[in-house]
Amino acid sequence: MNLNSRDHSLAPNVCNRTELGWPQRKFVFLFAAIVVAAISFVSWHGLQPTPPIASNSADFPGFSAIRALDAARLVLGEEPRPVGSAANIAAVARLKDYFASLGYSPQEQIATVKIPGLGEVTLRNIFIRKEGRTNLPAILLVSHHDSVAVSPGGSDNGMGVAVCLDAARMLTLQEPPERPVIILVTDGEEAGLLGAKLFAQNHVWANEIGAVINIDNRGGDGPAQLFETGSDDLALINAIAPRITHPVMSSFFVEIYRRMPNGTDLSAFLARGNTGINIACTGAIERYHTPADTFHAVNLASLQHQGDMATQALGGLCAMPANTFPSVSAVFIDVFGSFVLAWSAGSGVVLSIAALLGIVGFGAHVARTRGQVNDASDGLFTRDYFKGALAVPVVMIASIALVMVVAWSMERAGLYGRQYASAMLEQQGVAPVAKPNGAALFAVAYWPPHGLALYIILSCACVPMSWLGAKWFLCGGSPWKCWTGIWSAIGIINLAVSIFAPGAGAILLPIIFGAVIAVWLGAVIFGIQSGVTAFLAMGVPLIIAGAIYAPLEILSWPDLGLSMPIFRGILSGLYAVFFLMLFATPRVRQSMDAAARLKANAPQVAPITSTN
Repeated sequence: MNLNSRDHSLAPNVCNRTELGWPQRKFVFLFAAIVVAAISFVSWHGLQPTPPIASNSADFPGFSAIRALDAARLVLGEEPRPVGSAANIAAVARLKDYFASLGYSPQEQIATVKIPGLGEVTLRNIFIRKEGRTNLPAILLVSHHDSVAVSPGGSDNGMGVAVCLDAARMLTLQEPPERPVIILVTDGEEAGLLGAKLFAQNHVWANEIGAVINIDNRGGDGPAQLFETGSDDLALINAIAPRITHPVMSSFFVEIYRRMPNGTDLSAFLARGNTGINIACTGAIERYHTPADTFHAVNLASLQHQGDMATQALGGLCAMPANTFPSVSAVFIDVFGSFVLAWSAGSGVVLSIAALLGIVGFGAHVARTRGQVNDASDGLFTRDYFKGALAVPVVMIASIALVMVVAWSMERAGLYGRQYASAMLEQQGVAPVAKPNGAALFAVAYWPPHGLALYIILSCACVPMSWLGAKWFLCGGSPWKCWTGIWSAIGIINLAVSIFAPGAGAILLPIIFGAVIAVWLGAVIFGIQSGVTAFLAMGVPLIIAGAIYAPLEILSWPDLGLSMPIFRGILSGLYAVFFLMLFATPRVRQSMDAAARLKANAPQVAPITSTN
């Protein structure tokens, strides 16, 4: 008899079978609640825009939102500036004078184009150039000065012009940059990116561009976000990430935006093969393309954040060495607005395969470790493993379907959507089909006053689906085999995402890698039978997931609202999958009752007596 062996027959198991020292449900839920609350607060704090710098001095070397907005208001005026209008022409003249007052020689690009519904209009682009210390490809900073016909364009795109004006001032106070810098203020963006296309297709300087920074906005509030890049962007991200003091960026949003029909001035340069980044503030959509979008309504903290991000990114790109464009595609995500994790898309595939092998290898290690696993079945690939793996797609698809059905029902009931918006605008005396109320209709439809409550209800669809999935698939199963099956399925999904939509891997790969590292470290340090190892297996992925998804949730409401139920459904489906093992954890009373029954039924072992 081995006197060093330990009896694990009374340790709790998933849904009342016995096996390892699995954490009790009340402790797991308490830990999960604390983690979610703490990380949500830290994420919210990390997403707050940068407080505006008080200095309004012309000699201040950094970006000043107060000075920049005052300059933009003075240059652009308080009236709407649609392309070809008298206000637009006057704003262009003041732009030229402002750049000239800084010592530049502004150039004007003029062309007449036909616009459906407007006839012939004249485009007027204004641009300047700051020569660099080398002849490397230039960095282009872009914004547009026109607005829609009913809006003064305080945020769209007075904020962008403000960034360009103060960046031009800052360049006059610094040593010449390593690369040339071109600052372009385009016309006709609202009519179809006309000014950007004119410059990209016809001006000789377009052939000298290495990378582009575009500034545009939709509302003028909230944090500035880097939401779009070119396809070969790893060199750009590696150059700007260390420079930006308050980064808010994710390749997940980049991946989503690439699949949307929207476009900005950056689109004209990406179409000709350039690479670049797009930075925008998206809060307060209710002011977008309306008379309420005034300079007075602009959040100075948001402008400060956007100006800091743009000018710091400009410094990083100017310092890039030769032969860095193009690069390879990047996967990246910021952590609490403090720093950025970035890796290449190819590395993401390799890491995804390694994580999947690590999960399967851990499960095989558990299955063959005698004296630590009390299971009637031998090997890893048993019924419990495949039940855990099957639970993932079933729960995810069911969660997505539930969100879509509930969202459809809410819209049909008139709680949100275009029918709701039409009724609301009609009550306000606004004709819903009359332009330019299309933006107002969209904002009211998908960001109603009670919309956040509806959004939270949709996000909670993950809870019943996860509970049902644990009950149907994991009840009575071996915890480690169920865990291995679940994370094997998640690993396969992540591998597919890394191949076909690599940017989205930013919200999956860190979680899976964290789970793999946690269980292997737990097994090596504490042993597989330890409750600490099981707690690490559930707790570490939960912490990493919270760090990724909490800011994603905070940003997704102002960014998307209720306009994309499928996006909400995918997030809820992922949450339901991550919560599976939490709901599979036994309740305290269940575990004690099961242990008591097993103890009563256990055969009595005669005491060991010594013999002479």
